Amino acid sequence: MDLHKRTRKRRKAMDKNERRQFVAAILIVCVSVASIMAIELAFRPPAYEFETGVTHPQEISDLLKNGTVVLLFTQDHCADCMKGAQIMADLQSQYNGTNVTFARFNAYDNTTTSLKMFKDYDIRAGIDSFPQVFVIRGDGAVAKFTYKTMDISQIKSAIEDAQNWHQSHPT
Repeated sequence: MDLHKRTRKRRKAMDKNERRQFVAAILIVCVSVASIMAIELAFRPPAYEFETGVTHPQEISDLLKNGTVVLLFTQDHCADCMKGAQIMADLQSQYNGTNVTFARFNAYDNTTTSLKMFKDYDIRAGIDSFPQVFVIRGDGAVAKFTYKTMDISQIKSAIEDAQNWHQSHPT
């Protein structure tokens, strides 16, 4: 009986030591992963940049006087374009009542304005894929997002940056 109690105490002691080692190993792994993620974030290039020197059609220049402009260029029968349209709808509802103007242009829309916008931006800013989102700040600088980089949080970040720029550079 006495031997049985000692064996049980050893098992409990081993179990406690094993648990401590396991918890220590888990903590080391968590700290390592967090450190690696922090390093990657610190050295990751920005997801977007505002490109200056893009000239805009008069219609867009007029809208820029009111603040930030967000344009979505799409085409019919494009699954990614439907995703882009949903992102734009979400953003438009979030920025309702602010100085952010949203516009959508479809490549197959035969209206004069839509065709003109496509021709202007294809030449001036290079629409090279669909969907494509342009966030335009007050000075006309453009942050472009293609279907590969179209992330609602990044677009929101660009909109916020554009609004902050507009506030610090009143017209």
